[in-house]
Amino acid sequence: MAEPVFHPRIEVATSHRLQRLHDHEPEKMPEPFTLLALASAVVGLLPTAGKVATVLSGYISTVTDAPRLAHAALVTVNDMRLALVAVEHLLQTLDNVPPHRRDMVQLDHLVFIFTHSVLTFSELEALLRKATVENVLSRLRWSFAEKKIQRATELLEKHTSSILLILNILQW
Repeated sequence: MAEPVFHPRIEVATSHRLQRLHDHEPEKMPEPFTLLALASAVVGLLPTAGKVATVLSGYISTVTDAPRLAHAALVTVNDMRLALVAVEHLLQTLDNVPPHRRDMVQLDHLVFIFTHSVLTFSELEALLRKATVENVLSRLRWSFAEKKIQRATELLEKHTSSILLILNILQW
């Protein structure tokens, strides 16, 4: 069996990349201006979640035998709303969180979670706007959008879980 041949230039380039990755320490809890951005993301997500919940509630109450997914999506949206309220409260009292707890939460994770939460809510809102039009074709529209709504609901559940985990880290 032949031994692998290493090219010195590739080895050096790879070791430099690995060193850069090793040297890169993820950012810890954000500076005040980033906290303001996160707070505004939370404040912006709350009314969006309320709007999506209102659309889902209206659809469930007007459609006879509304799909189970509509009920599940409503529960998920309401769970996210509760998590966002808890984050909003935490951001207001962040100075009370011990520094070693704040250092456990990376800025990259927060930015990722809230950015994707905004995108998921936007996608879900657009899907629901089309699928919940009250007319004879509403069931048909819902069935066409059901897989996408299911996917968005599952993503929202994951974002909510991530937010709750971060809250647990900071509040423990």
